[in-house]
Amino acid sequence: MASHVYVAGVGMIPFTKPGAHLPYPQMAAEATRLALADAGVDYGLVQQAYVGYVYGDSTAGQRAVYEVGMTGIPIVNVNNNCSTGSTALFLARQAVASGAADCVLALGFEQMNPGAIGNVFTDRPSPFDRFDATTDALVGQGDVTALAVVQQIDPLYVNFTQSANEALKLARAVESGQYQRSGAGAAAVKVVLDDGTEHPQIGKLLFADLTVDASSGQVTLRAEVPNPGGRLLPGLYVRVRLVQAQASQAIALPQQGVIRTPQGDSVLVVDGEGKVKPRPVKLGNQQGGQWVVLEGLKAGEQVMVDGFQKLRGDAPVKPVPWQAPVVAR
Repeated sequence: MASHVYVAGVGMIPFTKPGAHLPYPQMAAEATRLALADAGVDYGLVQQAYVGYVYGDSTAGQRAVYEVGMTGIPIVNVNNNCSTGSTALFLARQAVASGAADCVLALGFEQMNPGAIGNVFTDRPSPFDRFDATTDALVGQGDVTALAVVQQIDPLYVNFTQSANEALKLARAVESGQYQRSGAGAAAVKVVLDDGTEHPQIGKLLFADLTVDASSGQVTLRAEVPNPGGRLLPGLYVRVRLVQAQASQAIALPQQGVIRTPQGDSVLVVDGEGKVKPRPVKLGNQQGGQWVVLEGLKAGEQVMVDGFQKLRGDAPVKPVPWQAPVVAR
């Protein structure tokens, strides 16, 4: 009848990379002493020892256990790569469960060599020969062959570039409070497909590259775009519209309504009495053929954008709503 088997004590020491650890007999002996102390058992009570190891001689178990001082007990060596401790524990359990012994030591250690597991013995067939032949047939010996390509399509990441100067201007404007980021703290990104249609989901700007391409003066940007229907596919060429920031009090003005001189930018404002007076303004970027006026104008004010040749001194004018000219196609 099988007996119950208990693990009375455990001893472990940190694993270190090849070349940085102590010789295996010292490491194994230290782990054994820790396990005996944890169990409260004197090593003289141990009746058998099962030792699993890697890259060791056939008597590596004896060399390790003798560091503790044990003699006169059977020591079984098992060379089993990558499962040394579990193999020794399995054999020790069988010895106790079968009634062959009451107190058994299970010891596992790995004295690894630098580099991947390879052929150690050259006088016998390598256990890796069949595996190597199979993998060579799959991917080609000496060739770089992709077995599979794993790609994420929802969300999808879009890489694009922007002028470094424009990126710096935007950063300064945001820091000064002149601009507000769109959305929840991130700039909004729209993706335009090759046929001119817009991707229905709006993405967000994730980060900007910290380096500038010296040959082009461009900064690499990346956006995350939701793609629930899988409409966008990796490798597609698309256009990106970046809504970098929103000016809270900005006013869009037709280009011809702005007077640009070396002394600065200005517009002609019509007051309540029909009098035309110049006023300096601060401009931002252009959008859709119009200047974005950041400072100098208020909502509801009237600005002269046409008919400048009809001005006569301080004579009042009669403002009428301006209509953009229709371009014939």
